[in-house]
Amino acid sequence: MFDFFRRHTRALQFVLVLLVFPSFVFFGIQGYSRFAGGDLQTVAKVAGHPVTQAELDAALRDRVERARRQMPSLDPKVFETPEMRALALDGVIRDRLTLVAADKLHLVTTDDRLQIEEGALYTALHRMEKRGWIAAEWGVSENNRKARYYKLTAAGRRQLLGKAAAFERYADAVFRVLRTA
Repeated sequence: MFDFFRRHTRALQFVLVLLVFPSFVFFGIQGYSRFAGGDLQTVAKVAGHPVTQAELDAALRDRVERARRQMPSLDPKVFETPEMRALALDGVIRDRLTLVAADKLHLVTTDDRLQIEEGALYTALHRMEKRGWIAAEWGVSENNRKARYYKLTAAGRRQLLGKAAAFERYADAVFRVLRTA
């Protein structure tokens, strides 16, 4: 049987061209890219940037992985509902909005830590000083330069504790939802 293919390679190539070429005539390259590139379909736009189907699918897979790490006996079919797809899309959109807001505030991430550019940092410090959350005083740095030192005030400590408690309540609520899912 293989001898037949080896002896008639030219004829088989011609048959393949006859099968492939008309499909390009009828469907065109766009038709093939639409079938093969379904992952590039835009499902949402955030600040003019598209959110593709592939990104949404990756977000869904990530949600399933995180839930399975916390609860290994969880059935992945729980995540195959339209509601869960909508939640995953909401999460992707929220992440994109956070990135847009971080870009507007000149926040950048490096080495898995959030770093703030100097202009934004001093603006935030000035705002917190104005609200009475921190106190500032001038001093001399280790390399004998004039420097401003900041200290948390009692009002700032109350504000910090209140925000930390609110964050803990929010995180606790999220973990409770994940445990019951």
